[in-house]
Amino acid sequence: MAEIKKRLLTKSRFKLALDCPTKLYYTRKPEYENQSKSDTFLEALAQGGFQVEELARMAYTDGIAILEDDFNYEALASRTQELLMREQVVIFEAALLFNGLFIRTDILIKKGKQIQLLEVKAKSVSGRVHNGFSLTGSWSAYLYDVAFQHYVIQQVHPDFIITPFLNLVDKDKTATINGLNQKFKLVSDNKLRTGIAVEPGLTKTDLGESILAKINIETEIQKIFNENPLFEGSSFQETIFYFKKHYSEDIKIYTPIGNHCKGCEFYTETPSKFSKSGFHECWQEQLNHPENEISKPKTFEVWNWRSSKKVMEEGR
Repeated sequence: MAEIKKRLLTKSRFKLALDCPTKLYYTRKPEYENQSKSDTFLEALAQGGFQVEELARMAYTDGIAILEDDFNYEALASRTQELLMREQVVIFEAALLFNGLFIRTDILIKKGKQIQLLEVKAKSVSGRVHNGFSLTGSWSAYLYDVAFQHYVIQQVHPDFIITPFLNLVDKDKTATINGLNQKFKLVSDNKLRTGIAVEPGLTKTDLGESILAKINIETEIQKIFNENPLFEGSSFQETIFYFKKHYSEDIKIYTPIGNHCKGCEFYTETPSKFSKSGFHECWQEQLNHPENEISKPKTFEVWNWRSSKKVMEEGR
């Protein structure tokens, strides 16, 4: 029973399921290879995101960071609840736990019952000319991420009035000081969850004019709640608890193979008993091909071939 309790559908696992629901079965299992753990490009992207997050935090000098043990979910949620009892508070890494769902927010601002939910990303956007985000394009993962956070907060505190935002780099702005990134240095030995060391004595005024844009995404989040465009036929809540049930009970969701398999991180060219390939398992289960056949080059590996998706959909 204790093991099931630990298998919470966190924000990161929800995002993993958005990419491919089958991945929920492979994640956190040491016998399955996970290429993302050793992908230096992905690591560099993550580090850049951490720097932008620290920059965003500097706008809130009274912010309180929750930096306890990342995996003590109950303690993190309890500390957050204590802070939310205040009339006004700004929390970094606020943690909320509801019915097997767990989230940590980048920045949460509370004024009475009014809540601003800020998700910080290193992606850029025009703060001057912005007409909303597409729910089925490259922004969908970020929007669904915020929708998941919004849902959990609302379940824990139904009386809160939540306004969601994406906090992004504004490509229309120019840094007014030199070496801005050097004020937020990456460190390998640091107790901070993000592994970022802020320049000692750094203040908000030392950063010059803000290069971030705070984009209201209330319209997009409500559309996800009402229409759930990525999972037509199911409500957003049904999608969440479908993922939660399968992850908590360790039941594999069978996702049809396709062009999305190209970026699967649960892959190794030479699977073994102690180094399994989730990629090979999916293809064997659906195509009945032997491992050596599956390891051969794929249509989606042909460089810059735009028809690869169509060919995959045709079963070739």
